[in-house]
Amino acid sequence: MEIFEKSMDKEKLGGLIDAIYAIAMTLLVLELPKPESTTGIGELIRESSKFLIDYGLAFIILFAFWYNQRRINDLVVRHQRSTLWINGLSLMIVCILPFATTLLYNFGQRTSWIGQFNLGAVVDIVFVTVCLSIDGLIHLNLAIINHTRSYSQEHYQKVFQIMHSRRIATIVLILSLLISFALPVPNRVSLIVLPILLIFETEIADKVSQVWTWFHKKK
Repeated sequence: MEIFEKSMDKEKLGGLIDAIYAIAMTLLVLELPKPESTTGIGELIRESSKFLIDYGLAFIILFAFWYNQRRINDLVVRHQRSTLWINGLSLMIVCILPFATTLLYNFGQRTSWIGQFNLGAVVDIVFVTVCLSIDGLIHLNLAIINHTRSYSQEHYQKVFQIMHSRRIATIVLILSLLISFALPVPNRVSLIVLPILLIFETEIADKVSQVWTWFHKKK
């Protein structure tokens, strides 16, 4: 497959990215459990608040992934066959996230940790695996774009900054999740680090870099 024309690949892929994420975000709210007609007001508020936390968690994660895919696509001058397919694969997994969120709606209230591998732990792992798979494919896409220099020279610094912040955010994310899953706490505590890291990944990456530089200077 030959390299596509700039006017075609960026616009069409950008439109597909917007459409897939819009559908996935809509499915999140459509999958929210419906309250029973006999449910009391107090119980309704308690149950609804738990579901809305899961909904907000998944929506922010989807929005962060959409932002990353969109801004990377906007930097590209031309797409290779590999980057088009990687974008397609990541969008396929994005479509799985509403299903993983539905599992959270139904089984995500249970305490899960390494010492008690129960259904709650499986739900956590499914959700996190889907998120990390999308994140990993975004990394791969960015690495190929950087390797093939598929961006204009004026965007060199921006591509480097995105790669740097994404790399550090992912490392911190994995470490945080491992620590959270090692503790006997509700899964809500472990998953809340996902949107925090995705929203503030640039700031976190800058802080980690500063600490790393300071540590080396002290040595």
